[in-house]
Amino acid sequence: MYSRRNRNKKGAISGLVLLLSIIVTILGMSMLAVGQQLRIKAVRTTEQMGAHVAADAGLTKVMDDLNTAYKRGKLDKDNLPAAKQVTIPNFAGTYTYSVTENSGEYTITSQGNYGTGQKTISAKLETSGLSYAVLVKESFYMKNNGIITGSCGTLSTNDEAIEIDKGIITGDAFCGVGGDPDDVIDCTVGGEQYALEAPITLEEVSVPDSAKKAGPNKNWNSPKNYTLGIPGTTTYVRYTGITISGTLNISGDVVMYVDGDLSDVGSGINVKDDSSLELYITGDFGPGGNGVDLSSSNGDPSVLRIYGIGTSTQTLVLGKNKATTVGCVYAPKANVTIGKNKAVFIGQITANSFNCKNSADIVFDSRAADVNPVSGGELTLTSWYE
Repeated sequence: MYSRRNRNKKGAISGLVLLLSIIVTILGMSMLAVGQQLRIKAVRTTEQMGAHVAADAGLTKVMDDLNTAYKRGKLDKDNLPAAKQVTIPNFAGTYTYSVTENSGEYTITSQGNYGTGQKTISAKLETSGLSYAVLVKESFYMKNNGIITGSCGTLSTNDEAIEIDKGIITGDAFCGVGGDPDDVIDCTVGGEQYALEAPITLEEVSVPDSAKKAGPNKNWNSPKNYTLGIPGTTTYVRYTGITISGTLNISGDVVMYVDGDLSDVGSGINVKDDSSLELYITGDFGPGGNGVDLSSSNGDPSVLRIYGIGTSTQTLVLGKNKATTVGCVYAPKANVTIGKNKAVFIGQITANSFNCKNSADIVFDSRAADVNPVSGGELTLTSWYE
């Protein structure tokens, strides 16, 4: 006989099963919802990452285009590059960019899109010195396996204005506006050969007034291994000629005006740590082929700046046998020579002509470019934000 007790027991079990079914159903639906949310989040994360990649691609592209145009004098401030929804090969994202200019500062905005993802990145570029190891108005000649580490150029369009015998320019090589690079440049070039599309201006340099008014305004035979200047101060001196004995050490900041020749019969000029030398010279530097060595204790060429300011052709002779010379030489009217064997020059040279008579290496250092008064230059990244 089926009792009420059994009926109650069966009802309780049925209720428990129903409750468990409801719980399992709720848990299943919750897990499905969580899974769906995770999937949506993963898709959105992927799209956001893709948009970031696309924005980076646009920023990189426009930075490269701007710099190439700027270095060649082709960048038009009134017609700056812009693009919309540019596709990327083998990638589902696109980028849109624009460029604005204000007082020589260029601001780039690049927006990347990937699916529903969107990312905007901005960067600022400012002008800096031209990135070349040697720039001449006329001829540039090296012999005996010379190596130029960096780029070089001439403003000339004459045949073989740049000639390096058995050597190489590791970077780019350029010639004057309207020139044929294949005719003007006679050497192995590791980078690109091209003609400038706008002229580079070699600016005039003026002697600071404090140096013009300084003394002793006479010839000076420096004592052997003499130290000129005082740490932490700026010293202005003017001479009508200098003969260096031993090493002339520069301490503190020294601005020197030599209205005549500077001869070296010793070891040259060395700039100590936390010091600098600005030398303005109207005559010859190391006349007679006795090259002057230039060095800085920290190896920074920007702290040793030689400005040739003569009104007629000057001769500047650098370096000694197997010596390393460091500095920034800016002498648009000078014929600059490295006449010693296996010499190394680190920095930047701007001259009327450059002649390396023996085996020597020239190494560009961007710190020299930052103090070079050449009109032109390149664009460097100063800030990046998103």
